[in-house]
Amino acid sequence: MDGNYADLWHRIALAAPDRPAVVTIGGDRLTFAEFDDAAARVAALLAELGVHRDDKVSILLYNRPEWLLTFAGALRTGVVPVSLNFRYRAHEVAALLSDSDSEALLFPASLADVVTDAVAQLGRPLVLLQVQDVPDVPLLPGALDFAGYAAREPLPYEDPIDSDFFMYTGGTTGAPKAAVWSTRQMLAMQVYNAYVSAGLPLPESGDDVVRMATDADSKPIVALALSPYMHGTALTTVINALLLGGSVVVLPTLRFDADLAIRTILDERVTRVAVAGDAIALPCSRRQRRRGSPSCPPSPPCCPPGCGSATPRRSACTPWRRPS
Repeated sequence: MDGNYADLWHRIALAAPDRPAVVTIGGDRLTFAEFDDAAARVAALLAELGVHRDDKVSILLYNRPEWLLTFAGALRTGVVPVSLNFRYRAHEVAALLSDSDSEALLFPASLADVVTDAVAQLGRPLVLLQVQDVPDVPLLPGALDFAGYAAREPLPYEDPIDSDFFMYTGGTTGAPKAAVWSTRQMLAMQVYNAYVSAGLPLPESGDDVVRMATDADSKPIVALALSPYMHGTALTTVINALLLGGSVVVLPTLRFDADLAIRTILDERVTRVAVAGDAIALPCSRRQRRRGSPSCPPSPPCCPPGCGSATPRRSACTPWRRPS
């Protein structure tokens, strides 16, 4: 099926505006209409700052709603989102900003020192959008408070332009390298994974996507990524949940907290969880057993560990069998 995430999210918002889309623990709850409106305002902010089609906006941020809003806002106008590891040091961030030829950088105030050094090492102007995630941290010189997007007029909707998305590899065997998808390729690659894992037939058109996403009789999908959105599995889990008309639960914490994760899974009735190996799965399992609560939702049967983050050439996720 040919399509674009941004277009399909917009159409779902028109068809079911009050459906919950993004739930931030300790923060706001956005409906699809509110998420769509916020993405249009972020797109307007980027355009105002001179960030246009094929320009790159790097996202150096742990899981927060601003990550998703920037991603969605960029896709609406053909701006290229670039996912960066928020645990990198200044010289590593500078290297990827240079390699990706980024025009803008979204970052949290908690990483202001890293960004200050990275921009100095980059040695060229960069649009800086600062998320005030901690109190009493001033804006960096020349930076704008990302929250100011809300004061912009929403950019009028136009059919999204096919563009790219960059996700850097971990750099375990050398320097990180950008895995590059087109946005349409990303959707085509994920359709099988999204729908088969939910027990739904594959859509043949955008109309099918909207119909299934807004079906009042369908079981609600609630997704939580415990691994960072900079990982392919985490990101595809949440963007696919929105594609299915489900909601995304955001735990806006810099460090993993297994007790908070289990409470959130139970309180928000989460139905699918994205983890990154034993570092997250085992503490989650141990806390669950101590609490005597139901187990974490199982991984979809078609998704082996790492599926969705391997290579952009992978077009579908084949059924996985545990090695004997």
